[in-house]
Amino acid sequence: MAATDDKQEIQQQQQEEVLQLLDPQIQNYFKKELGHTQLTSVQKCTIEKMLSNFDCIVQSPTGSGKSLAFILPMMHILLKKKEKIEQSKEAPCKIIGLIIVPSRELVNQIFQLCKPICSTLEFRIIRLFGSSGARKKRMKLDVDYFKGNCIVVTTPGRFDSFISQHNQLKEYLKFLEVLIIDEADKFKDQDTRKSICSVLSILPKQRRSALFSATEMADKFETKVNELARFGLRNPIKLTIGSDDIIQMNKDEKEGDEDQEEDEKKEIKQEDGSIVTPKELINYYACVPAEFKFLALIKFLKSQHNEKILVFCSNSAQCEYFGIIVRSLLEDDERVVMEMHRKMEGKRQKVLDVFRSTKRAILFSTDVLARGIDVLDIDWVLQYDFPKLSKLYVHRSGRAGRMGRIGKSLILLTNEESAYIQFLENQEKVVLEESEFGGLTMEKALKIKEKIQQMASEDRKFLELGTAAFVSFIESYNRHDTQIVCKVKDLDIVGLANSFGLIRFPKIRELVGRQELITKFQSRLDIKINEIKYKDDKLEQKRLEMEEKNKKKMEKHERRKMRRMAASDGGGQPKQQKFKSGKMIKEFNEPLEDPIARGRARKNDKYGRV
Repeated sequence: MAATDDKQEIQQQQQEEVLQLLDPQIQNYFKKELGHTQLTSVQKCTIEKMLSNFDCIVQSPTGSGKSLAFILPMMHILLKKKEKIEQSKEAPCKIIGLIIVPSRELVNQIFQLCKPICSTLEFRIIRLFGSSGARKKRMKLDVDYFKGNCIVVTTPGRFDSFISQHNQLKEYLKFLEVLIIDEADKFKDQDTRKSICSVLSILPKQRRSALFSATEMADKFETKVNELARFGLRNPIKLTIGSDDIIQMNKDEKEGDEDQEEDEKKEIKQEDGSIVTPKELINYYACVPAEFKFLALIKFLKSQHNEKILVFCSNSAQCEYFGIIVRSLLEDDERVVMEMHRKMEGKRQKVLDVFRSTKRAILFSTDVLARGIDVLDIDWVLQYDFPKLSKLYVHRSGRAGRMGRIGKSLILLTNEESAYIQFLENQEKVVLEESEFGGLTMEKALKIKEKIQQMASEDRKFLELGTAAFVSFIESYNRHDTQIVCKVKDLDIVGLANSFGLIRFPKIRELVGRQELITKFQSRLDIKINEIKYKDDKLEQKRLEMEEKNKKKMEKHERRKMRRMAASDGGGQPKQQKFKSGKMIKEFNEPLEDPIARGRARKNDKYGRV
């Protein structure tokens, strides 16, 4: 016990020593502005190495404090070089810091985190990300906004595009001192890599750089030097943080103390490129019959009525559909229920802000929230559908259990998907505990199903949303990377359709030829789908106009068909039609004259030949 206390005291002393390396203004920001008392493992070792003039490649669990791990040393480096920067040649703007992240949510998050300290240190902080439509016009950023000593937080594609439109930015970037690439492992698609390489090609070589990720950038550090060189790292040191353990690997530097050797032994399992999971996170799974899956979700949400819960779904329609149903079923709960997905471009930040500031809340989200976003007080992450890529399981789960706080994650599977648990253990080194759902009965499932169908019969928009959600779910399921253990053909499709509360079984490309599903599914024949109206008056008016237009088109088609039939049955000569060329053709089955043969005949006649 005494030995443990001594070890903790030594660790606290070491953390305080590292914190003292930072400028007092930055220490004040960390302790008073943010309210932190001690550094996390990733923050401690990153500050130490970056301030010792190392470029860093950092792999750390989700929720371990990676954002501050680069913000704190970055601000210190820029502050110490401020005088030198100001004495350099005159320029209207000097971009001294650049932070590249994969999404606009992360841009906003890093921007808000940097804003107070940038104001204190008199640096200008600029955020830059892609937008479309009306939002693009509102968010249009003029190059004149770039003034003084700037730190830019941006997405790679948007920044590359902005540089190509404003050539003077290349001059501003010559003053760059620190480059940070966060969630580096997410930049895998060709277009994004092309944008990053384009940006890196114009940056000065003499700079401090750092890459941060929750997954390893390479299988073996030594064999991937060329890959890392693309990001402009010079003689980088690799820091791997697994819970409280740290590995330092560098071809030119080896620290051979006993603790280091023990850490290397502990972390050898992470050499396969798997994701490091935070020790504060407890992972659960539950397998239920397909027909009871949505009932299990409702039962879980009711049982956790004081918690903040993030629910992951496979598609945007599913998020909206489930959000509407849960708001209706938990009406007396007075909990905030929200949805967030990629199609909500202009509203996502507002939804995220409300979710952050609300203690009791439920948020349905796609994988747009799976990684990088910090909401510190999430109690539960529930994965209603497993992710398209198995490695995203840990990223999703990692939204809970952040910054040393205990978090819990539950993945909800059907009985046919039970093999996914072993797959996760083998591929992602994640161990899950079983959680059982009692009290799931057919009577309760039917009650919820009838409630959903009643809602669909009252609003055509909700009816269409449910169909789109189910179709998108099947399409997404057919594209995930776990086909070896979970295939569409093995699912209880009818049970899942009932769980979605569908009135009719939709046509789905992935299920072509499976007539038995339509036969087995019990459609609600008492509900006439064609008569269901939109609650929205404008949508209903548009639907009626479209129906009238289609009706006239059908009537016109029928009249034409009847005339043709009458002409054919009456024995009269079929009516001739004219093409635009003016040539006459027969309308029905008489063979057409060959124009080539006709031309030859005319030529023969002209010269008197037979």
